[in-house]
Amino acid sequence: MTTNMQQGTILDVLKKKMRQTKEEMEKYKDECEEYHKRLQVEIMRREEVWLRWRSHRYRSFVAHVERVDGPRAGTLYAFLLFGRPRRAAGARKACPTS
Repeated sequence: MTTNMQQGTILDVLKKKMRQTKEEMEKYKDECEEYHKRLQVEIMRREEVWLRWRSHRYRSFVAHVERVDGPRAGTLYAFLLFGRPRRAAGARKACPTS
């Protein structure tokens, strides 16, 4: 009788421990997902800031060169230095008029 009782209590303890471990795992999984979402939001925010800063720098450079070397020269120099300018996230492409 005592061996049955001991086996029953050991089994109950193991089940309880497994349940606790599963709950902890789910809690950590939820935390991990939350941190991943926060990381993605921060990455998007930083990319947007970088593109805005780069775009501002590009336009400032073009304006300065055009004041010094004449119209369209700034665009050419900027293209050679920075490559093709990128639009910021969410910016729309201008529609060509027919």
